Amino acid sequence: MIHGKNPAPVPAQLRLTGEDLVLREWTENDLPAMTGLFDDPEIAHWTPLGEVLVIRQNANGLTASLGYSVGAAHRGRRLGARALTVMTEYAHHALDLPRSTLSIATDNAASAAVARAAGYHLTDEPPTTTVRRGWSLTLRTWARDRP
Repeated sequence: MIHGKNPAPVPAQLRLTGEDLVLREWTENDLPAMTGLFDDPEIAHWTPLGEVLVIRQNANGLTASLGYSVGAAHRGRRLGARALTVMTEYAHHALDLPRSTLSIATDNAASAAVARAAGYHLTDEPPTTTVRRGWSLTLRTWARDRP
């Protein structure tokens, strides 16, 4: 676990395990799978990327925004909730971030279910509206605080 305001840099080849999963960075060998994932209309509709990621946000760097997507062939096995749990634990403990957040479209019930299953709750923050690839999305903030 890393403590303090200046956590150690992320290793060049990050590999996380937990929830019976191994999360790692994409490689060139993953290009065929990436193409299928990013071409999935469901993924394209809801997200700018298809993967699990952590982005430090806000000026103080004390919050991480996480994102996730699961390809159609792999849905229904709790992969999204399990991967989100692993990434949340990494953000909270290895990166020493006290809060992680998700921005979920108000009508994306599947993503809200993943958030709930990974221990996130809907916050009182006002919704924001964004336009992605010509679609207007109203996003709500979900959060999970480090215990």
